[in-house]
Amino acid sequence: MTLASGDSQKANQLLQTVDPFNPASNNTKIEGDGARSVGVVQKYKLPPSTAASTTNMTVNVGPAGTTTQ
Repeated sequence: MTLASGDSQKANQLLQTVDPFNPASNNTKIEGDGARSVGVVQKYKLPPSTAASTTNMTVNVGPAGTTTQ
């Protein structure tokens, strides 16, 4: 006995299926907004300048338990 016992009828049906793929899989036209895509690519290539909003940050790099001035 195996875990696949009793599945022979289903296996035979699948072997004789004429076109097992979803009909929508033949649609190669992908809908999209070209202007929006261009904007996304431009933002990726040229990120917004952060020079105008400078943030000062103080980081304690001394040994644990001590404070630095």
